[in-house]
Amino acid sequence: MVSLIVVAVLGAAAGATAQEGRHAGRQGPEHGHHEHHASTAGDAGPALEVVEAFHAALAAQDSDAVLDLLTEDVRIFESGGVESSREEYASHHLGADMKFSAATTREIVDRRGAVHGEIAWVLATSRTRGQYGDREIDAKGTETILLRQTPAGWRIFHIHWSSR
Repeated sequence: MVSLIVVAVLGAAAGATAQEGRHAGRQGPEHGHHEHHASTAGDAGPALEVVEAFHAALAAQDSDAVLDLLTEDVRIFESGGVESSREEYASHHLGADMKFSAATTREIVDRRGAVHGEIAWVLATSRTRGQYGDREIDAKGTETILLRQTPAGWRIFHIHWSSR
């Protein structure tokens, strides 16, 4: 069911994005990040704010804030791996993701999002730079985040990260 919704949302979003252009709005730097985003359908502002809060919480190494923005059944895809719940993410990669985010600066190259009913999507491309351990980081990345409206507000139920 969720797969069908995701396909429908992303298919509709791609059409709306093509018709409405690249940037409907811009934001200034936050936590060393340069944020640019466009809302293409519905009011994506609140969903975008959740994604921004998620990244700010990672960089601040605030695990409670990070986990509060995820649904219990969140699925996170990264580097060919899958974490299938908030609990699994908390016990596996959350610590490393927070340390990495705190040690690097992520610049948003492009960000856009839309709302379709109870589902929102946010797509971003980014450039991440910094020093993590003994490694110099200079990576391009892509991010897909899907959110669903809950009684507590927008919450993230899927993340797909890729970088090179």
